[in-house]
Amino acid sequence: MDEDVFYADCPHCDRYEFRDEDAWFEHVSMCEWEQQQDREREEEE
Repeated sequence: MDEDVFYADCPHCDRYEFRDEDAWFEHVSMCEWEQQQDREREEEE
């Protein structure tokens, strides 16, 4: 049985295949948060 793949670009990284729209939304939110953390860490150095 073929699994459906939801294609959508993450604006924060190169990933574009997700299980479904919810998985995509969750990934984008986490990815955005992680990049925010990285920026804050860089500013502290």
